[in-house]
Amino acid sequence: MLEGAHGFGGAGKRRFRQIGGVGITDRLILDRAQAEALRGVVGGLLEAAIVEHQHFGLFVFEEQFAIVGAVAMWLLMKSDYRQLRVISPLLMLAALLSLAAVLVPGIGLESNGATRWIRVGGPIPPIQPSEFAKLALIIYLAVWMESKGDKLSDWGYGFLPLMGIIGVVGGLILLQPDLSAVLTVGIVAMVMFYLAGAKALQALLITLGSTSVGYLLVRVTN
Repeated sequence: MLEGAHGFGGAGKRRFRQIGGVGITDRLILDRAQAEALRGVVGGLLEAAIVEHQHFGLFVFEEQFAIVGAVAMWLLMKSDYRQLRVISPLLMLAALLSLAAVLVPGIGLESNGATRWIRVGGPIPPIQPSEFAKLALIIYLAVWMESKGDKLSDWGYGFLPLMGIIGVVGGLILLQPDLSAVLTVGIVAMVMFYLAGAKALQALLITLGSTSVGYLLVRVTN
């Protein structure tokens, strides 16, 4: 699945080999996903038993998403991941449009002072664009960073454009606001950027920038 890492520059290839290469890395990701899914199932079951007093309607509703996620994971495992290179710009465009749509009155659903959901209507529950944006950003950045090769660590060719991408996505999420999603975007981008071959200072600057924005948001909202 992660064979595309071989398209990175020399520093990226060395760092990728240091964490175990393709097979071990894939296994770690799969094990983590399975552990998180299991934790969600157990947590939902306990909540249904304790909070809902043996009424498991909400538990069944939530586990439907777990089943959909498992089926989607299986389909992606059986597909050619290189096809994602072609659709990555479309995924990123769809993510940006959905993040903008959630801010439109009548489309976005406000709850507890934040507007993070899009009302779909009918039997379909509201959707949270920031969750889709995280996945779209990961796919897009993987393709984008691979295309930069050894020039990824150049400040003007790699770092500044990446900051622009993070700024647009993070800025739209901040308007909701959703602090945890913004921090997740910053941390994920930092890790990917470093593993792809960027300088440690550049990755540190991304982390400091995301943390500073999060701190300012907490101060303003409080």
